[in-house]
Amino acid sequence: MHERASGDKSQRLMVGIMPTSGGNRAALIAKAWRDASCAAPFDSVRSAEYPGRMEALHQFLGILTKPDNIPIVFMLVLVLFFTWVGFKQALRNDRLIEQGREDEILREMQR
Repeated sequence: MHERASGDKSQRLMVGIMPTSGGNRAALIAKAWRDASCAAPFDSVRSAEYPGRMEALHQFLGILTKPDNIPIVFMLVLVLFFTWVGFKQALRNDRLIEQGREDEILREMQR
């Protein structure tokens, strides 16, 4: 460690690690760790090809909420809901058939 040039011997600076003036130190430290990590080359290639996850989510939501796409999104939700209802009823009917109660299937569908 080296002493500061100001003459105050109680304040010390680790040379080569962090500058004493300007900028957000936490951000500089985080950047240094990110640059020093072994995943840095992969991250730089990935970030050049694809936007960040949050940016991609914002773009996706922007596309979904355009006025022309809202009915399509609504129809997809309806398709998923009625697919779930169909599978639920099919499972119930399969259980009734396994129990030998096929005549109850028609009665349940007519309710």
